[in-house]
Amino acid sequence: MGQKDRCFQEYCAFKTEWLQNKVGPPEGKFLLGVVGDSMSPTINNGDTVMLDTSATHIFDGNIYALRMDSTIMIKRLALLPDDKVRLISDNKTEYDPVDADREDVYVLGRVVWFARTLVKSD
Repeated sequence: MGQKDRCFQEYCAFKTEWLQNKVGPPEGKFLLGVVGDSMSPTINNGDTVMLDTSATHIFDGNIYALRMDSTIMIKRLALLPDDKVRLISDNKTEYDPVDADREDVYVLGRVVWFARTLVKSD
């Protein structure tokens, strides 16, 4: 198997007690780096989000990581009539809401935590 074919995971240290108290059991929690400004000012480019992959049921107003076609994105979701979902960016000056068929939106997990680096290294 070549280098480009390898699948790898990195592990980050969180105290189990902290995870349990803040976001629930550690099982099904994954970290994902954010690229883009569509969720600013809530979640910014370069932030890291924690997903709870067991939380895929959509509740209005919550933030989720989702896949549409081959694109992975982070958006607020709202359920609409006729089995539609509205994808909402917090950066409302740059991005308009998008309505999609529910069957076209694959929820990867709910965003339950995020981190931001306040000081960038040179």
